Amino acid sequence: MAIFGELGIRGSKNRTKEEFLYNMASCYVIVEKKISEALAAYGLTPVKMNALLVIKHVGKGKGLSQNDLCKKMIVTAGNITRLIDRLEKDKFVERAPLAGDRRVNLIRITKRGSDLLDKVWPVYQKKVDEIVCLTDADLTGVISGLENVRQTISQKNGGKAKP
Repeated sequence: MAIFGELGIRGSKNRTKEEFLYNMASCYVIVEKKISEALAAYGLTPVKMNALLVIKHVGKGKGLSQNDLCKKMIVTAGNITRLIDRLEKDKFVERAPLAGDRRVNLIRITKRGSDLLDKVWPVYQKKVDEIVCLTDADLTGVISGLENVRQTISQKNGGKAKP
């Protein structure tokens, strides 16, 4: 019930699930803020970096359709269009029509985008190491528990185990 006290919310005995969600949300906010601060010096946000990583490593030089990128990033089609617009404006990605189907654009990372990722990755890794200051043994337990929570919540709510 510590999270409720920190937030000035009166706790009670039957709020375990709510306490879990508040703790998850609180962790996300802290991590997102610290990662954002580290990436800001490079003109990136966590979402932009994630998109570039997916395009580079999942697209493997061939590129990804906007739809595939949208699925990998768990965002809406409208959000992905705006995100790609910003990345293209910064010359980090390029759009190319799919051969044989001009309705589909493939998104490819540019050399500039790839070079930026190579430069930012060590900074990002260092920040992750600073933020996630648990032992590997503790992390293994947390990961196992979170995997179970994610799969259970997803399956009970009509989704798939994958995000």
